[in-house]
Amino acid sequence: MDRGRLDLMPICGVCGKEVDEQPKITEDARCSVCGAELTIISKGEEKEEEE
Repeated sequence: MDRGRLDLMPICGVCGKEVDEQPKITEDARCSVCGAELTIISKGEEKEEEE
């Protein structure tokens, strides 16, 4: 039995498509694989609560 390395393809987290390289977020906040528009949430941002 050959136990060589497994060639696993990265998968787009938005559309699930196997891709040649790791998907990235483009400058206009889209997935480089499927072109889906992404929402970027900053960790420090919170909505102001009205009292």
